[in-house]
Amino acid sequence: MSDPSPVLREKRGGALWITINRADRRNAINADVLAGIAQGYREAQMDAAIRVIVLTGAGDKAFCAGADLNPGQSLTFDYSQPTTAYADLLRLARACPIPTVARVNGACVAGGMGLLCMADIAIASDRATFSLPEVRIGLFPAQVVALLKELIPSRVLHEWC
Repeated sequence: MSDPSPVLREKRGGALWITINRADRRNAINADVLAGIAQGYREAQMDAAIRVIVLTGAGDKAFCAGADLNPGQSLTFDYSQPTTAYADLLRLARACPIPTVARVNGACVAGGMGLLCMADIAIASDRATFSLPEVRIGLFPAQVVALLKELIPSRVLHEWC
């Protein structure tokens, strides 16, 4: 039986592994996932023995499929409240002095791309795929693009969007 916790945190030597544990939902982001990842970053910063954070998803189908789109789970961005939990997590990760590795073990989609951008290094399996599907329906991935623009040449990013 798997742990029902949406995010697992496990010390492995000098590494803190943070695993999104929602393989049945393709490791989709909801409020509990955001809180669990943020807690992992905070725990790592309080533990002098932690030298690296590894962020990954459970299973082998998805690193993170973005926001959970089930009713009541959506994490849409509200421009009147720019300090949503997702944005707060991105800021927390950016300010973290501990190196982070994203272990991308499957689909990395939409908000999952934002989680990928939180990492200093990304390592992808042969099964990994990357996409910003919201642009297909005319939505601009504002939060993710704000992060990607520092990692990807602007012409490539404009083509993606």
